[in-house]
Amino acid sequence: MMLRIIILISAIFVASCSSALYKPIPENYSSAEEYQMMADGRKAYVTKCSGCHLLYLPHQYDEKTWRHNMDEMQERSNVSDKEKELILTYILSAPIASKP
Repeated sequence: MMLRIIILISAIFVASCSSALYKPIPENYSSAEEYQMMADGRKAYVTKCSGCHLLYLPHQYDEKTWRHNMDEMQERSNVSDKEKELILTYILSAPIASKP
């Protein structure tokens, strides 16, 4: 029973954090591939990074800091090189409008 409660609380927590993140919309991209890359990057960021800590909004760090943080976290969070690049592409390409 306790495990179910923890899982439920975790799912609610992840959903609430991810709702503030920029959500790619197909019409905003010049190709289906570009859109899919952004959508995959967001999904990887939410699923891989929220397991251990809060999700940070893209504007909270500059590119140098994001790259450093991803390098530091990659092995601990079991993120492949491809996932890391997708996450960085998503984070670094998020529109300014995603700022609160």
